[in-house]
Amino acid sequence: MTTNQNGLIGILTTNATGAAMDAASSRAKLNSAEIAHSIEKSFLAGAAKQKSEELEKEKENNLKQKEEIKDLESIHFASKSAAKDNEIVQRYKILELEENNKKIEKSLKSSAERVEQYEKFLAKPLKELFTEHEQLEAAYKKQQEILLDWMASQNAYKYLAQTYGKEKGMESSDIHKEAARIEPFYIEHIKKNGI
Repeated sequence: MTTNQNGLIGILTTNATGAAMDAASSRAKLNSAEIAHSIEKSFLAGAAKQKSEELEKEKENNLKQKEEIKDLESIHFASKSAAKDNEIVQRYKILELEENNKKIEKSLKSSAERVEQYEKFLAKPLKELFTEHEQLEAAYKKQQEILLDWMASQNAYKYLAQTYGKEKGMESSDIHKEAARIEPFYIEHIKKNGI
C-alpha cells in the first residue's frame, strides 16, 4: 500500500468518524435535556413504586400476623389462667400491629405525595427549572459547552480531511462517498471497542 493510499484511508476514516460523530452529537444536543429529564422522572417514579410495593407487602404481612394472633387468642381461652396472660400479650401485639399499619399507611400516602411533587416538578419547562435550581442550569450549560467543543473539533477534522482529499486530487463527492462506505465499519468498531 502506498503512502498516498494510507493517507487517503486515514482521511476517509477521519471523515467518516466526523460524519458519524456530527450526527450523534446533533441528536445528543437535541435530546440531552429531554433524556435527562425523562431518566430522572423514570428513576423517581420507579423508586416510589418500589417503596410503595414494599410497604404494601409489609402491610399485608402485618394483617396476616394480626389474623394469626386472633386465632391464637381463641385457642388460649381454654385455659383461664393462661388466657388472661395471653390476652394481655395478644392485645398488646394487636395494638402494635395496628400502630405499625397506621405508620405504613401514612408512609404510603407520603410516598404518593412525593411522586406527585416530582411529576409536577419534572413537567415544568427547562427555563422554569433553571430559575428554581441554579445548579441544574450550570450543569446543563457545562454539558452544552462540552458538546459544542466536541462538535467544533469534529468539524475541524472533517475540514482537514476535505483539504487533504482535495490535495490528493479527490472531488468532494468522492470524499463523501468514501466516508459513507467506511461509516458502517467504523460504527461497528465503536460498538465492539468503544470510542
